[in-house]
Amino acid sequence: MVARTGAALFSAIAVLFILWHMPSYNEQIIDAFPSFTAQIPIPSQSPAPIDALPILMTLGPPISLSTFPGPQTYPRALKLRSGALLGVYTAYEPTNTISLSKTHDNGLNWIPYSTVVSAPQSANDSIELNNGFLFELPSGHLLCTFRAHTRTSDTNVTEEKTGIQNAGYLFYRLVIYYSDDEGMTWKYLSTPASDGPGHIHGNWEPFLRLAHNGDLQFYYSREIGGRDQDNLMRVSHDDGITWSEPRIVSGEGMATRDGMMGIEEIVPGGGVLMTVFESVEETGDGEGRFAVNGVVSRDDGQTWGERRVIYETGIWDDPIKRWWKRNAGAPQIARVRNKLVVSFMTDEDKLEGRWHRNAAVKIIVSEDGGLTWGSKMTVAEKPAAWAGLLALNDSSFLVLCEHANRAEVRQVTFT
Repeated sequence: MVARTGAALFSAIAVLFILWHMPSYNEQIIDAFPSFTAQIPIPSQSPAPIDALPILMTLGPPISLSTFPGPQTYPRALKLRSGALLGVYTAYEPTNTISLSKTHDNGLNWIPYSTVVSAPQSANDSIELNNGFLFELPSGHLLCTFRAHTRTSDTNVTEEKTGIQNAGYLFYRLVIYYSDDEGMTWKYLSTPASDGPGHIHGNWEPFLRLAHNGDLQFYYSREIGGRDQDNLMRVSHDDGITWSEPRIVSGEGMATRDGMMGIEEIVPGGGVLMTVFESVEETGDGEGRFAVNGVVSRDDGQTWGERRVIYETGIWDDPIKRWWKRNAGAPQIARVRNKLVVSFMTDEDKLEGRWHRNAAVKIIVSEDGGLTWGSKMTVAEKPAAWAGLLALNDSSFLVLCEHANRAEVRQVTFT
């Protein structure tokens, strides 16, 4: 066991050394789903209630994903075939890692489990790890994809894109590691996307899903230039070893910043998917704010369209009688029996400050396959960010998020 662990550790270190020095429901709902692109109007004063008949939900207590000290962010979770839950998060102390916790009681108690990879450091630059996402193949092999960007060592890695756009980034890569022992040990598998040298074309927030034909789909966001960013997808026919050229999911021909994708099948087995993502249009007048958008695929992810706004928001400034646009972003989506749930972070309750440090995490629910949304609930008060979702059964799900610099989990149950 010691020899195996040592070999795995040596392999992980060797791979990172190489990376570091790279040059660089049913058919009725499906048929009824409309094709529309109508935008939700910004009201002149205060927004109308998001729903008239709210769905009843109960919110469980906050639970720590990890007992280890130090800042943590970007938690996600996966339900294994064994029934256990595996959680992944980014840790920053004593070093930057992609770390795992495990639970056998549906998320009530989490215990530290393993480390996928730790980032090496040098005097001049370092590897920044973040955006971990777990996936289990039909074979039982586990995949963990994450970003492993090269960054100057004097840049604070706990802040997203500080200063000018992507200041300090030298090389971008989204990598995949695999495990054949339920996540105890990990080895390098592939690098589906990379860009560099230079800081222009950033790659962010990887997401994996399996198509009905057995193809492994890899979703991510890539900057085209400046603030312009598209959502992309690549395909693997060999369980993640090799990858196709990218296809555009959203953003083509638009001067928008699309990113932070979450994907869910509207009806199991139907091949109709909804992708949710944040987007902002840079108009140059300082009024651009993130909103939650969506696109639909009717062919299991091969093509995408029917773009629409799912949630946008603002705040009424009564002293000056003005409506200010606010942000809603970093969404994820999950199906809980016949309901769709979308999580997002928003600064709609606060007028000033850097938005992702003054945001709360909230959820909204749809009972008609994503046509309409309501029942907004606050899951974590500010500062909360980068939420993930995991359906547990037909009536409950987990919301995971960074809350006050810690990875936190709360269970929500439909009543």
